Amino acid sequence: MKASAILSTAIITACLCTTAITSTSVIAKEPTVHEQQSKKTHHKHDNKKQGRHHSKKKFMKRMAKYLALTEQQIVEIKAIKTQLKAEQSPLKAELVEYRDKVKALTDEANFDENGFITLRQQYQETFTQIALNDIISKVAIKALLTDEQREKMATARNKKMAHVKHH
Repeated sequence: MKASAILSTAIITACLCTTAITSTSVIAKEPTVHEQQSKKTHHKHDNKKQGRHHSKKKFMKRMAKYLALTEQQIVEIKAIKTQLKAEQSPLKAELVEYRDKVKALTDEANFDENGFITLRQQYQETFTQIALNDIISKVAIKALLTDEQREKMATARNKKMAHVKHH
């Protein structure tokens, strides 16, 4: 009896192992709900990123059409944007450097809060200059617009913000 009990135990164990291996391989082949959602979301984000890059190129055309900009206004706005890009370029390089340093700080096992605060303070002038350049260019562009164009632009911005708040 002992031999038959051992044999039946071995057979049962072998069946359970085979079942476990088979079910694991089946489970591994089927993507989880999270993986399926992740793929869908990732695909959407890719489209948004591409859309943002392409929409920057089309933004001027849309704005010109919507606000009925004159050729002179378009030329001056493009000049302001070109100047802004030239001013921001070295500052953007500093931002990349800052992000790399922040990443290095957060990758450490023990996060150094004081190190992060010091790093932020070191780059504060860069952050301020970037924000200032953006504001100066926006004010310069608004100054080129007529009262009606500014009003139309404000209305469009308010509609956009209301839409963003609801989502």
